[in-house]
Amino acid sequence: MLSEYERRELALIEQGLAEEDRRLADALRPGSLRVRTPWPRRGWLSRTLLGFGITLVVLGVLTGADGVFMQGLLFSAVAVLWMRWQSRSKPATPPGAGRPRPADGTPPGRRPA
Repeated sequence: MLSEYERRELALIEQGLAEEDRRLADALRPGSLRVRTPWPRRGWLSRTLLGFGITLVVLGVLTGADGVFMQGLLFSAVAVLWMRWQSRSKPATPPGAGRPRPADGTPPGRRPA
């Protein structure tokens, strides 16, 4: 168990770190640590469309079918544009940004000891 003096010292260190590096403070906030996947789950349809388009492009090149090649380019371009649109429509606020932090320094949802 920490003494009152140690708690104050830790609160001062935490405050200094938060003022010095805002991204570090946001990353160390409880509940903000999570594994980020490179592809969002909701984009499975656009990734499937991109894979199908690339497959058509390769088949069009191998067989010499210009129509299949052009359709592959069209599907791939639509998929890429769709992915870019999805990535821009995500909310810009980081997780936990709207939760107020108690004045005594305890993380939200925890009771002081």
